[in-house]
Amino acid sequence: MLQDWGGALRVFPAVPGAWTDAAFDRLRADGAFLVSAVRHNGKTAWVRIESLAGAPCRLVVADWDSAVVRERTGPAPNVTKGAAGDFVIELHKGESVVLAPDATTPLPDLRPVTLPVSGPNPFPMLKHGPGASQP
Repeated sequence: MLQDWGGALRVFPAVPGAWTDAAFDRLRADGAFLVSAVRHNGKTAWVRIESLAGAPCRLVVADWDSAVVRERTGPAPNVTKGAAGDFVIELHKGESVVLAPDATTPLPDLRPVTLPVSGPNPFPMLKHGPGASQP
Protein backbone atom coordinates (compact mmCIF):
# COMPACT_ATOMS: atom_id res chain seq x y z
CA MET A 1 0.00 0.00 0.00
CA LEU A 2 2.82 2.41 0.89
CA GLN A 3 6.52 2.10 0.13
CA ASP A 4 9.40 4.34 1.07
CA TRP A 5 12.60 3.98 -0.90
CA GLY A 6 14.88 6.18 -2.96
CA GLY A 7 13.94 9.14 -0.78
CA ALA A 8 10.29 9.11 -1.92
CA LEU A 9 6.96 7.86 -0.58
CA ARG A 10 5.19 5.64 -3.11
CA VAL A 11 1.42 5.25 -2.81
CA PHE A 12 -0.24 2.03 -4.03
CA PRO A 13 2.93 0.96 -5.89
CA ALA A 14 2.15 -2.76 -5.99
CA VAL A 15 -1.61 -3.04 -5.65
CA PRO A 16 -3.03 -5.70 -7.99
CA GLY A 17 -5.23 -4.37 -10.79
CA ALA A 18 -8.13 -6.46 -9.45
CA TRP A 19 -8.15 -4.32 -6.31
CA THR A 20 -10.08 -1.44 -7.83
CA ASP A 21 -10.82 -0.01 -4.38
CA ALA A 22 -8.31 0.21 -1.54
CA ALA A 23 -7.59 2.58 1.32
CA PHE A 24 -5.25 3.13 4.23
CA ASP A 25 -5.23 5.69 7.02
CA ARG A 26 -2.34 7.37 8.86
CA LEU A 27 0.51 5.00 8.03
CA ARG A 28 3.81 6.27 9.43
CA ALA A 29 6.49 6.88 6.84
CA ASP A 30 10.16 7.81 6.88
CA GLY A 31 10.69 11.54 7.27
CA ALA A 32 8.05 11.77 10.03
CA PHE A 33 4.95 11.75 7.83
CA LEU A 34 1.50 10.26 8.38
CA VAL A 35 0.03 9.18 5.06
CA SER A 36 -3.55 8.27 4.12
CA ALA A 37 -4.87 7.46 0.66
CA VAL A 38 -7.88 6.17 -1.26
CA ARG A 39 -7.90 4.19 -4.50
CA HIS A 40 -11.31 4.23 -6.20
CA ASN A 41 -12.33 2.61 -9.51
CA GLY A 42 -8.73 1.58 -10.17
CA LYS A 43 -7.20 5.06 -9.71
CA THR A 44 -5.63 6.87 -6.78
CA ALA A 45 -8.34 9.37 -5.80
CA TRP A 46 -6.43 11.32 -3.15
CA VAL A 47 -3.45 11.28 -0.80
CA ARG A 48 -3.24 13.05 2.57
CA ILE A 49 0.17 13.83 4.06
CA GLU A 50 0.72 15.21 7.54
CA SER A 51 4.20 16.38 8.50
CA LEU A 52 5.27 15.65 12.06
CA ALA A 53 8.73 17.23 11.65
CA GLY A 54 8.47 19.91 8.97
CA ALA A 55 10.59 18.38 6.20
CA PRO A 56 9.87 18.37 2.45
CA CYS A 57 8.07 15.25 1.21
CA ARG A 58 8.72 13.52 -2.12
CA LEU A 59 5.64 11.64 -3.31
CA VAL A 60 5.25 9.22 -6.22
CA VAL A 61 1.76 8.27 -7.42
CA ALA A 62 2.21 6.19 -10.56
CA ASP A 63 -1.24 6.93 -12.02
CA TRP A 64 -1.04 10.74 -11.63
CA ASP A 65 0.28 13.18 -14.22
CA SER A 66 -0.44 16.18 -11.97
CA ALA A 67 -1.33 16.91 -8.36
CA VAL A 68 -3.49 19.72 -7.01
CA VAL A 69 -4.07 20.80 -3.43
CA ARG A 70 -7.66 20.02 -2.45
CA GLU A 71 -7.50 20.64 1.32
CA ARG A 72 -4.83 21.91 3.68
CA THR A 73 -3.99 23.11 7.14
CA GLY A 74 -1.73 26.12 7.32
CA PRO A 75 -0.62 28.22 4.36
CA ALA A 76 -0.84 26.77 0.85
CA PRO A 77 2.14 24.42 0.47
CA ASN A 78 4.46 24.67 -2.49
CA VAL A 79 3.95 21.54 -4.66
CA THR A 80 6.31 21.03 -7.59
CA LYS A 81 6.70 18.17 -10.04
CA GLY A 82 10.18 16.69 -10.21
CA ALA A 83 11.96 15.33 -13.26
CA ALA A 84 11.37 11.73 -12.13
CA GLY A 85 7.56 12.18 -12.06
CA ASP A 86 7.56 12.72 -8.32
CA PHE A 87 5.91 15.59 -6.48
CA VAL A 88 7.81 17.61 -3.88
CA ILE A 89 5.58 19.05 -1.15
CA GLU A 90 6.88 21.69 1.27
CA LEU A 91 5.14 21.28 4.63
CA HIS A 92 5.89 22.82 8.01
CA LYS A 93 5.66 20.83 11.24
CA GLY A 94 2.01 20.00 12.03
CA GLU A 95 0.69 20.96 8.59
CA SER A 96 -1.20 18.60 6.32
CA VAL A 97 -2.34 18.56 2.73
CA VAL A 98 -4.76 16.52 0.63
CA LEU A 99 -3.62 16.10 -2.95
CA ALA A 100 -5.67 14.81 -5.88
CA PRO A 101 -5.00 14.41 -9.60
CA ASP A 102 -7.44 17.21 -10.48
CA ALA A 103 -9.50 19.96 -8.87
CA THR A 104 -12.99 18.83 -9.87
CA THR A 105 -13.46 15.10 -9.22
CA PRO A 106 -15.31 14.46 -5.93
CA LEU A 107 -13.08 12.95 -3.24
CA PRO A 108 -14.41 9.58 -2.05
CA ASP A 109 -14.55 8.99 1.69
CA LEU A 110 -11.94 6.99 3.52
CA ARG A 111 -13.74 3.87 4.69
CA PRO A 112 -13.01 0.14 5.02
CA VAL A 113 -13.18 -1.83 1.79
CA THR A 114 -15.59 -4.72 2.32
CA LEU A 115 -14.93 -8.28 1.27
CA PRO A 116 -17.17 -9.57 -1.52
CA VAL A 117 -20.03 -11.82 -0.37
CA SER A 118 -19.64 -14.24 -3.25
CA GLY A 119 -16.99 -15.08 -5.78
CA PRO A 120 -13.29 -15.61 -5.21
CA ASN A 121 -11.75 -14.06 -2.12
CA PRO A 122 -9.30 -11.34 -3.26
CA PHE A 123 -7.66 -11.58 0.18
CA PRO A 124 -6.79 -15.31 0.36
CA MET A 125 -5.31 -15.09 3.86
CA LEU A 126 -8.72 -13.99 5.22
CA LYS A 127 -11.57 -16.43 5.61
CA HIS A 128 -15.10 -15.10 5.41
CA GLY A 129 -18.52 -16.57 5.75
CA PRO A 130 -20.36 -18.37 8.58
CA GLY A 131 -18.03 -19.59 11.30
CA ALA A 132 -14.90 -18.12 9.70
CA SER A 133 -12.14 -16.90 11.92
CA GLN A 134 -10.54 -13.54 11.27
CA PRO A 135 -6.84 -12.90 11.97
